Amino acid sequence: MDVWRYLDLAKLVSLLDTKSLFFARMDIFLDPFEGATPKGVINTLTERSLDSGIPSSLYIAQHEGMSEDFRKYTFVSCWHQSEFESEAMWQLYSDKHKGIAIVTSREKLSNVLPENIEIDSVKYVDFNADKVELTALHFYKRSAFEYEKELRAVVIDRNNSNSGIIVNAEPNEYIEKIIVSPMAQPWFVDVVKSICTKYGCTFEVEESSLSITPSYSFEEYSYINDS
Repeated sequence: MDVWRYLDLAKLVSLLDTKSLFFARMDIFLDPFEGATPKGVINTLTERSLDSGIPSSLYIAQHEGMSEDFRKYTFVSCWHQSEFESEAMWQLYSDKHKGIAIVTSREKLSNVLPENIEIDSVKYVDFNADKVELTALHFYKRSAFEYEKELRAVVIDRNNSNSGIIVNAEPNEYIEKIIVSPMAQPWFVDVVKSICTKYGCTFEVEESSLSITPSYSFEEYSYINDS
């Protein structure tokens, strides 16, 4: 399955110029539930504490992320998983008329990033459910966001208080191609191609499949009568 990153031209230029990816600090995300603890996690850990013989308060305290400070040193790069480009993602995460989408794979993204960076699919759960599948807290999101189909890369750095961090990532080593927004004008496609040429990109720049002109009639087709 392909992995997509929808963004605007300025962010693409920064990515190519610095040969890096930006990881945003979790506590500045708009969703206040980023890094929060689902009820089901506490219930599961409490049950396990009974089996271990360790008091539940001590058992739960051993699991990282049970405080708001967790969000302040957790940095995330968000991606979308899909076999097809997404109209919703174009609308939500790019400049509609000047947007682009990076296309890669989970394997290539993993190979280009340092080993200390964890990559996994987000688990969309009901935060009030009694049971949830256990995973690291930075991979939970509420079920309402399931349409994002998010794959995220996460790095934890307790010594960094910036709003984000830069991680080296050579573009030619992970970008398979770039798709230009279906709402972009032809001149903008040429601009993106020119920029990629300037930075020595080896991948292709393509127009969106959503920009193909539709057909409304059978009249343009001719048929052969085999009878």
